[in-house]
Amino acid sequence: MTDHRNTESPDRQSEAFMQAVEKGDTHRIEELLLQEEEDRFEDELRALWNEPSGDVEAHEIEDAFRSFKRRVRPLHHLKLKSLLRHVAAAAAVIAIAVLWWQNRHGEVRIIETQWVECTVPYGQTRELTLADGTQLWLNAGSRVLYPTTFPGAERRVYVSGEVCFDVTKDPNRPFFVQADGTEIRVLGTRFNVKSYLDEPEVTTTLMSGSIEMRLPDSEETYRLTPGKTLRFNRMTGDIALFSTPEYNYPAWFRGEFNFYNMPLRDITAELERKFDVRIIIRTPEIGDLRFFAGFVNNESVDEILAALNIQKQFRIERRGDIIDLY
Repeated sequence: MTDHRNTESPDRQSEAFMQAVEKGDTHRIEELLLQEEEDRFEDELRALWNEPSGDVEAHEIEDAFRSFKRRVRPLHHLKLKSLLRHVAAAAAVIAIAVLWWQNRHGEVRIIETQWVECTVPYGQTRELTLADGTQLWLNAGSRVLYPTTFPGAERRVYVSGEVCFDVTKDPNRPFFVQADGTEIRVLGTRFNVKSYLDEPEVTTTLMSGSIEMRLPDSEETYRLTPGKTLRFNRMTGDIALFSTPEYNYPAWFRGEFNFYNMPLRDITAELERKFDVRIIIRTPEIGDLRFFAGFVNNESVDEILAALNIQKQFRIERRGDIIDLY
Protein backbone atom coordinates (compact mmCIF):
# COMPACT_ATOMS: atom_id res chain seq x y z
CA MET A 1 0.00 0.00 0.00
CA THR A 2 1.46 3.38 -0.99
CA ASP A 3 1.58 6.13 1.64
CA HIS A 4 1.32 9.56 -0.03
CA ARG A 5 1.88 11.61 3.08
CA ASN A 6 4.70 14.04 3.68
CA THR A 7 7.94 12.00 3.99
CA GLU A 8 10.15 14.87 5.05
CA SER A 9 12.49 13.93 7.94
CA PRO A 10 11.58 15.04 11.48
CA ASP A 11 14.71 17.22 11.58
CA ARG A 12 13.73 18.98 8.36
CA GLN A 13 10.19 19.43 9.62
CA SER A 14 11.40 20.93 12.90
CA GLU A 15 13.74 23.27 11.06
CA ALA A 16 10.92 24.44 8.79
CA PHE A 17 8.72 24.99 11.84
CA MET A 18 11.35 27.03 13.68
CA GLN A 19 12.03 29.18 10.60
CA ALA A 20 8.31 29.94 10.34
CA VAL A 21 8.17 30.91 14.02
CA GLU A 22 11.21 33.20 13.69
CA LYS A 23 9.61 34.94 10.69
CA GLY A 24 6.23 35.19 12.36
CA ASP A 25 4.78 33.39 9.32
CA THR A 26 1.47 32.26 10.81
CA HIS A 27 0.23 30.77 7.52
CA ARG A 28 3.21 28.40 7.35
CA ILE A 29 2.92 27.61 11.07
CA GLU A 30 -0.72 26.59 10.65
CA GLU A 31 0.15 24.50 7.59
CA LEU A 32 2.87 22.58 9.46
CA LEU A 33 0.80 22.02 12.59
CA LEU A 34 -2.24 20.80 10.68
CA GLN A 35 -0.07 18.45 8.59
CA GLU A 36 1.35 17.04 11.83
CA GLU A 37 -2.15 16.41 13.18
CA GLU A 38 -3.33 14.86 9.91
CA ASP A 39 -0.33 12.49 9.85
CA ARG A 40 -0.92 11.42 13.46
CA PHE A 41 -4.61 10.86 12.76
CA GLU A 42 -3.83 8.64 9.79
CA ASP A 43 -1.30 6.63 11.84
CA GLU A 44 -3.93 6.05 14.53
CA LEU A 45 -6.51 4.91 11.99
CA ARG A 46 -4.12 2.53 10.24
CA ALA A 47 -3.27 0.95 13.58
CA LEU A 48 -6.97 0.17 14.02
CA TRP A 49 -7.50 -1.02 10.45
CA ASN A 50 -7.53 -4.83 10.25
CA GLU A 51 -5.71 -6.48 7.39
CA PRO A 52 -8.29 -8.03 5.00
CA SER A 53 -8.12 -11.55 3.63
CA GLY A 54 -5.36 -12.32 1.14
CA ASP A 55 -7.23 -12.21 -2.17
CA VAL A 56 -8.38 -8.57 -1.86
CA GLU A 57 -6.70 -6.19 -4.34
CA ALA A 58 -4.41 -3.51 -2.91
CA HIS A 59 -6.36 -0.66 -4.54
CA GLU A 60 -9.57 -1.97 -2.91
CA ILE A 61 -7.87 -1.89 0.48
CA GLU A 62 -6.78 1.71 -0.06
CA ASP A 63 -10.23 2.77 -1.33
CA ALA A 64 -11.89 1.22 1.69
CA PHE A 65 -9.44 2.90 4.05
CA ARG A 66 -10.05 6.34 2.48
CA SER A 67 -13.79 5.81 2.84
CA PHE A 68 -13.33 4.80 6.48
CA LYS A 69 -11.13 7.83 7.16
CA ARG A 70 -13.75 10.20 5.73
CA ARG A 71 -16.41 8.79 8.05
CA VAL A 72 -14.18 8.95 11.15
CA ARG A 73 -13.51 12.69 11.38
CA PRO A 74 -10.10 13.81 12.80
CA LEU A 75 -11.63 15.62 15.78
CA HIS A 76 -8.35 16.78 17.31
CA HIS A 77 -7.21 18.07 13.90
CA LEU A 78 -10.42 20.09 13.55
CA LYS A 79 -10.13 21.47 17.08
CA LEU A 80 -6.60 22.69 16.37
CA LYS A 81 -7.69 24.29 13.10
CA SER A 82 -10.58 26.06 14.83
CA LEU A 83 -8.28 27.25 17.60
CA LEU A 84 -5.69 28.67 15.23
CA ARG A 85 -8.28 30.40 13.06
CA HIS A 86 -10.00 32.19 15.92
CA VAL A 87 -7.20 33.42 18.18
CA ALA A 88 -7.20 37.20 18.49
CA ALA A 89 -3.64 37.95 17.37
CA ALA A 90 -0.73 36.47 15.46
CA ALA A 91 1.37 36.39 18.64
CA ALA A 92 -1.18 34.00 20.14
CA VAL A 93 -0.94 31.75 17.08
CA ILE A 94 2.84 31.60 17.49
CA ALA A 95 2.63 30.91 21.21
CA ILE A 96 0.09 28.11 20.67
CA ALA A 97 2.23 26.71 17.86
CA VAL A 98 5.37 26.47 20.00
CA LEU A 99 3.48 24.75 22.83
CA TRP A 100 1.84 22.31 20.41
CA TRP A 101 5.15 21.46 18.73
CA GLN A 102 6.87 21.02 22.09
CA ASN A 103 4.17 18.56 23.08
CA ARG A 104 4.76 16.54 19.90
CA HIS A 105 8.53 16.76 19.49
CA GLY A 106 9.97 17.45 22.91
CA GLU A 107 12.13 20.42 23.81
CA VAL A 108 12.34 23.30 21.33
CA ARG A 109 14.93 26.06 21.55
CA ILE A 110 13.62 29.39 22.83
CA ILE A 111 12.95 32.08 20.25
CA GLU A 112 14.55 35.37 21.22
CA THR A 113 12.27 37.48 19.05
CA GLN A 114 9.30 38.77 21.02
CA TRP A 115 6.08 40.18 19.65
CA VAL A 116 4.64 43.42 20.99
CA GLU A 117 1.06 44.61 20.66
CA CYS A 118 0.39 48.35 20.66
CA THR A 119 -3.19 49.63 20.90
CA VAL A 120 -4.38 53.23 20.67
CA PRO A 121 -7.62 54.27 22.42
CA TYR A 122 -10.14 56.65 20.94
CA GLY A 123 -9.14 60.29 21.20
CA GLN A 124 -5.41 59.56 20.78
CA THR A 125 -2.79 58.84 18.13
CA ARG A 126 0.63 57.28 18.55
CA GLU A 127 3.98 57.09 16.75
CA LEU A 128 6.26 54.03 16.72
CA THR A 129 9.71 53.28 15.35
CA LEU A 130 10.41 49.62 14.60
CA ALA A 131 13.76 47.84 14.95
CA ASP A 132 14.66 48.46 11.28
CA GLY A 133 13.91 52.20 11.51
CA THR A 134 10.47 51.97 9.90
CA GLN A 135 8.12 54.61 11.28
CA LEU A 136 4.44 54.02 12.04
CA TRP A 137 1.70 56.46 12.95
CA LEU A 138 -1.35 54.81 14.54
CA ASN A 139 -4.73 56.49 14.40
CA ALA A 140 -7.31 56.32 17.19
CA GLY A 141 -8.85 52.89 17.71
CA SER A 142 -5.95 51.11 15.96
CA ARG A 143 -3.73 48.18 16.85
CA VAL A 144 -0.41 46.89 15.55
CA LEU A 145 1.46 43.67 16.34
CA TYR A 146 5.18 43.79 15.60
CA PRO A 147 8.39 41.92 16.55
CA THR A 148 11.16 43.48 18.64
CA THR A 149 13.65 42.42 15.94
CA PHE A 150 13.52 41.22 12.33
CA PRO A 151 15.99 38.29 12.29
CA GLY A 152 14.70 36.45 9.21
CA ALA A 153 14.52 37.03 5.47
CA GLU A 154 11.40 39.21 5.74
CA ARG A 155 9.84 41.87 7.92
CA ARG A 156 6.19 41.40 8.86
CA VAL A 157 3.66 43.26 11.01
CA TYR A 158 -0.07 42.93 11.60
CA VAL A 159 -2.46 45.88 11.83
CA SER A 160 -6.09 46.65 12.49
CA GLY A 161 -7.42 50.19 12.23
CA GLU A 162 -5.59 52.99 10.42
CA VAL A 163 -1.81 53.18 10.20
CA CYS A 164 0.53 55.31 8.11
CA PHE A 165 3.87 53.64 7.26
CA ASP A 166 7.23 55.10 6.27
CA VAL A 167 9.13 51.88 5.55
CA THR A 168 12.92 51.74 5.67
CA LYS A 169 14.23 50.40 2.38
CA ASP A 170 15.95 47.01 2.52
CA PRO A 171 16.04 45.19 -0.88
CA ASN A 172 17.10 41.94 0.78
CA ARG A 173 14.21 41.84 3.26
CA PRO A 174 10.78 42.82 1.96
CA PHE A 175 8.34 44.36 4.41
CA PHE A 176 4.86 42.82 4.72
CA VAL A 177 1.77 44.36 6.30
CA GLN A 178 -1.17 42.09 7.01
CA ALA A 179 -4.44 43.91 7.60
CA ASP A 180 -7.47 41.73 8.29
CA GLY A 181 -6.95 39.34 5.40
CA THR A 182 -5.15 41.64 2.95
CA GLU A 183 -1.38 41.52 2.50
CA ILE A 184 0.80 44.43 1.37
CA ARG A 185 4.36 43.83 0.17
CA VAL A 186 6.79 46.74 0.44
CA LEU A 187 10.49 47.41 -0.12
CA GLY A 188 10.66 51.05 0.95
CA THR A 189 7.85 53.55 0.70
CA ARG A 190 5.20 55.64 2.46
CA PHE A 191 1.56 54.59 2.43
CA ASN A 192 -1.59 54.64 4.54
CA VAL A 193 -3.80 51.62 5.23
CA LYS A 194 -7.22 51.87 6.83
CA SER A 195 -8.87 48.63 7.97
CA TYR A 196 -11.19 48.94 10.95
CA LEU A 197 -13.03 45.76 11.88
CA ASP A 198 -16.34 47.60 12.29
CA GLU A 199 -16.13 48.97 8.73
CA PRO A 200 -16.50 46.81 5.59
CA GLU A 201 -13.74 48.45 3.53
CA VAL A 202 -9.96 48.21 3.50
CA THR A 203 -8.47 51.34 1.90
CA THR A 204 -4.81 51.76 0.97
CA THR A 205 -3.32 55.00 -0.40
CA LEU A 206 0.24 55.08 -1.73
CA MET A 207 2.16 58.34 -1.26
CA SER A 208 5.63 57.35 -2.50
CA GLY A 209 7.47 54.29 -3.78
CA SER A 210 5.46 51.23 -4.77
CA ILE A 211 3.54 48.44 -3.07
CA GLU A 212 1.87 45.19 -4.07
CA MET A 213 -1.44 44.16 -2.53
CA ARG A 214 -2.96 40.71 -2.32
CA LEU A 215 -6.59 40.40 -1.28
CA PRO A 216 -8.20 37.54 0.68
CA ASP A 217 -8.79 34.28 -1.22
CA SER A 218 -7.08 35.63 -4.32
CA GLU A 219 -3.75 34.99 -6.01
CA GLU A 220 -4.01 38.19 -8.06
CA THR A 221 -1.62 40.99 -7.10
CA TYR A 222 -2.38 44.71 -7.45
CA ARG A 223 0.60 47.02 -7.88
CA LEU A 224 0.06 50.61 -6.75
CA THR A 225 1.99 53.66 -7.90
CA PRO A 226 2.11 57.01 -6.04
CA GLY A 227 -1.24 58.76 -5.94
CA LYS A 228 -3.24 55.55 -6.32
CA THR A 229 -5.82 54.30 -3.82
CA LEU A 230 -7.21 50.77 -3.68
CA ARG A 231 -10.47 50.19 -1.84
CA PHE A 232 -11.64 46.64 -1.12
CA ASN A 233 -15.04 45.79 0.37
CA ARG A 234 -14.75 42.67 2.54
CA MET A 235 -18.51 42.13 2.51
CA THR A 236 -19.19 42.34 -1.23
CA GLY A 237 -15.73 41.66 -2.70
CA ASP A 238 -15.94 44.89 -4.73
CA ILE A 239 -12.60 46.47 -5.70
CA ALA A 240 -12.05 50.11 -6.67
CA LEU A 241 -8.71 51.50 -7.88
CA PHE A 242 -8.60 55.26 -8.36
CA SER A 243 -6.34 58.32 -8.24
CA THR A 244 -6.04 60.52 -5.15
CA PRO A 245 -4.50 63.97 -5.61
CA GLU A 246 -1.62 64.81 -3.31
CA TYR A 247 -3.59 67.50 -1.48
CA ASN A 248 -6.05 64.78 -0.44
CA TYR A 249 -3.49 62.29 0.86
CA PRO A 250 -4.33 61.09 4.39
CA ALA A 251 -2.99 63.69 6.83
CA TRP A 252 -4.66 62.69 10.10
CA PHE A 253 -1.21 61.99 11.64
CA ARG A 254 -0.49 65.73 11.26
CA GLY A 255 -3.76 66.62 12.98
CA GLU A 256 -5.51 67.38 9.69
CA PHE A 257 -8.79 66.12 8.24
CA ASN A 258 -9.43 65.75 4.51
CA PHE A 259 -12.90 64.61 3.50
CA TYR A 260 -12.86 63.98 -0.25
CA ASN A 261 -16.34 63.11 -1.55
CA MET A 262 -17.01 61.28 1.72
CA PRO A 263 -20.50 60.42 3.04
CA LEU A 264 -21.50 61.90 6.37
CA ARG A 265 -21.75 58.47 8.02
CA ASP A 266 -18.07 57.79 7.27
CA ILE A 267 -17.06 61.27 8.45
CA THR A 268 -18.86 60.82 11.77
CA ALA A 269 -17.12 57.45 12.27
CA GLU A 270 -13.74 59.19 11.96
CA LEU A 271 -14.82 62.01 14.26
CA GLU A 272 -15.96 59.51 16.88
CA ARG A 273 -12.53 57.91 16.98
CA LYS A 274 -10.65 61.18 16.84
CA PHE A 275 -12.60 62.98 19.58
CA ASP A 276 -13.84 59.97 21.61
CA VAL A 277 -17.48 60.98 21.31
CA ARG A 278 -20.65 59.19 20.19
CA ILE A 279 -22.32 60.63 17.07
CA ILE A 280 -25.75 59.19 16.24
CA ILE A 281 -27.37 59.87 12.88
CA ARG A 282 -31.04 59.94 13.82
CA THR A 283 -32.27 60.66 10.29
CA PRO A 284 -30.81 57.86 8.11
CA GLU A 285 -30.95 59.71 4.77
CA ILE A 286 -28.55 62.44 5.91
CA GLY A 287 -25.87 59.77 6.29
CA ASP A 288 -25.66 59.69 2.48
CA LEU A 289 -24.80 63.39 2.20
CA ARG A 290 -21.32 63.77 0.68
CA PHE A 291 -18.77 66.46 1.51
CA PHE A 292 -15.52 67.91 0.19
CA ALA A 293 -13.78 69.58 3.11
CA GLY A 294 -10.39 70.07 4.76
CA PHE A 295 -9.57 71.05 8.34
CA VAL A 296 -5.99 71.96 9.26
CA ASN A 297 -6.25 74.16 12.36
CA ASN A 298 -7.03 71.60 15.05
CA GLU A 299 -10.73 72.36 14.93
CA SER A 300 -12.97 70.75 17.55
CA VAL A 301 -15.67 68.24 16.71
CA ASP A 302 -18.31 70.95 17.18
CA GLU A 303 -16.49 73.30 14.81
CA ILE A 304 -16.13 70.60 12.17
CA LEU A 305 -19.80 69.60 12.31
CA ALA A 306 -20.89 73.24 12.20
CA ALA A 307 -18.71 73.86 9.13
CA LEU A 308 -20.13 70.79 7.39
CA ASN A 309 -23.64 72.05 8.17
CA ILE A 310 -23.12 75.55 6.77
CA GLN A 311 -26.02 74.98 4.36
CA LYS A 312 -28.28 73.77 7.20
CA GLN A 313 -28.79 70.31 5.73
CA PHE A 314 -29.19 68.73 9.16
CA ARG A 315 -29.70 69.63 12.81
CA ILE A 316 -27.14 69.11 15.59
CA GLU A 317 -27.95 68.44 19.25
CA ARG A 318 -25.31 67.65 21.86
CA ARG A 319 -25.78 65.94 25.24
CA GLY A 320 -22.36 65.65 26.89
CA ASP A 321 -20.33 63.17 24.84
CA ILE A 322 -23.34 62.20 22.70
CA ILE A 323 -24.10 64.17 19.53
CA ASP A 324 -27.37 63.61 17.66
CA LEU A 325 -27.78 64.53 14.00
CA TYR A 326 -31.27 64.94 12.53
